[in-house]
Amino acid sequence: MSSTHKPYPLSVQTFCDILKGGFVYVDKTPWIHRIVSIPKGAFFLSRPRRFGKSLLVSTLKALFLGKRELFRGLAIEKLPYAWESYPVIHLDLGDNPPRSPEELEENLEFAISREASSHGVKVTARPCHLMLAELIQELGRRGKAVVLIDEYDKPILGNIEDTPVRRRPWRRSGSGSTARSTSGAGRRSCSWAPHLTRPRGTSGNGRWSAWGPGRRSRSGGTGPRQ
Repeated sequence: MSSTHKPYPLSVQTFCDILKGGFVYVDKTPWIHRIVSIPKGAFFLSRPRRFGKSLLVSTLKALFLGKRELFRGLAIEKLPYAWESYPVIHLDLGDNPPRSPEELEENLEFAISREASSHGVKVTARPCHLMLAELIQELGRRGKAVVLIDEYDKPILGNIEDTPVRRRPWRRSGSGSTARSTSGAGRRSCSWAPHLTRPRGTSGNGRWSAWGPGRRSRSGGTGPRQ
């Protein structure tokens, strides 16, 4: 007797692979629609480890790329949404975790250069925060650029138990401990801890995703709406 049950997506973490592979998917698109429908604002999305934060980021990526065919049969297909395609910058800081500030800078430069190449853009600015600003500006000429950052805290958590690295001040490019990116809509900033410490009230694992001018959300902790 053959089974009609869909397989569970064990070790499958991307929205596209889950839908195309016919795996079980719990529809969270009604809540995603509520977030992306608000013109601007900041949101703090808290989730524990292994609870689908990377899946959420990949779902947002598919949505902003306008891949409507992947959302057939899901709640958002019946909701008012323009299904426009935006240029998406997707950075995963969980790839090749750095062991020093220099490695972090190199990893960021490589990741941003790779994203620029995928969009047919050549960035010449240095260091990495200026590279990202330049890429956002260039893509902004084509429309509102979307920035999705996965595992944003991995460089900190990957070294938090390493005393020599933890005690070493990590210099940030730009002013103080803040890395900034600039778009046509104005200046946006994302603060980084100057030393390897975990913010209070967080689960120690999270995601930042920013889209459009002035819209940013983070998963991976608990806290008030910013």
